[in-house]
Amino acid sequence: MIGAFGTTLFLPATRFSPIARPSCSAALSPISGDCWSATLILGVWAHLAGMGLGGVALGWFLASGLVGFGLGGVAMFQALPRLGSNLAMLIVQCGSALVATVGEWLWLDAKLTPLQIGFILITLVGVAVGLLPRSLPVVPKGVLRAGVAWALLSAVGQGSERC
Repeated sequence: MIGAFGTTLFLPATRFSPIARPSCSAALSPISGDCWSATLILGVWAHLAGMGLGGVALGWFLASGLVGFGLGGVAMFQALPRLGSNLAMLIVQCGSALVATVGEWLWLDAKLTPLQIGFILITLVGVAVGLLPRSLPVVPKGVLRAGVAWALLSAVGQGSERC
């Protein structure tokens, strides 16, 4: 919980900081500067608050980053030009939540109550209904299928990282 609170506090600070922003933007693109600033601040926090570089957690941390940021990120950037940002992000975000839920159920034996499952279904139905008025991207079927496959692979990567 304190990590989430720290992220809430420090991530906007790295984005809008008058000290870090100009130097990061000069050396890197604005998005890269935000990413590296946030990574540095959160990395120092995790190192100081955790066990540092010792223990088995480092291996799991690196594997999680490889699967989530590596596989999930690369697949996401393959899905974006094929599906567009709205549909690609929707598939990835909804799919990764489902993958994380199933992963926690299988790996950690976390059980959902019927009420929680009902709310998950209501959310997914709401997302589907929200998509109904819009049409799918106008691209050849092969490109659409490839985009959906890349988005689903990204969802698996990012969802696996979360569980």
